[in-house]
Amino acid sequence: MTQYRLYHDLAHLWPLLSPPSDYQNEADHALALLDAWFDAPQQLTLLDLGAGGGHLALHLHQAGHTVTAVDLAEPMLEQCRALVPGIETLRDDMRTARLIDAANNQPRTFDAVLLTDAIDYMTTPQDAAAAIATVAHHLRPGGLALIAPTYTR
Repeated sequence: MTQYRLYHDLAHLWPLLSPPSDYQNEADHALALLDAWFDAPQQLTLLDLGAGGGHLALHLHQAGHTVTAVDLAEPMLEQCRALVPGIETLRDDMRTARLIDAANNQPRTFDAVLLTDAIDYMTTPQDAAAAIATVAHHLRPGGLALIAPTYTR
């Protein structure tokens, strides 16, 4: 996969180019879908695949949810940690990530798994299928998969 400079040596510029406020509408939409799916506002466990600098994670966390942010670019996770201290951040690939609960050595599952604009980087059907398989792998029964690409053909 291509390594974009913006997500690596220029990651410190991310908050200037795309401030967290730019993600408010996306977060409001995601929160409305979560509220409707789970039929009541409650604290949920959320897995944010391709979390980048944490701008969506910030809004989800501020709404009271427990967020685990996964991204392939460590410099973007550093931005995420600075923006949303205290949430779990993990460096992994959305196509192959398989999180394990250390307490019982079982796969970790979440109330909802979000794969938003980062899915745009999946440029082959195989990569897209692998990323969606990661979503399915981490989704608890009855959970919500929220897959929202920015661009479609």
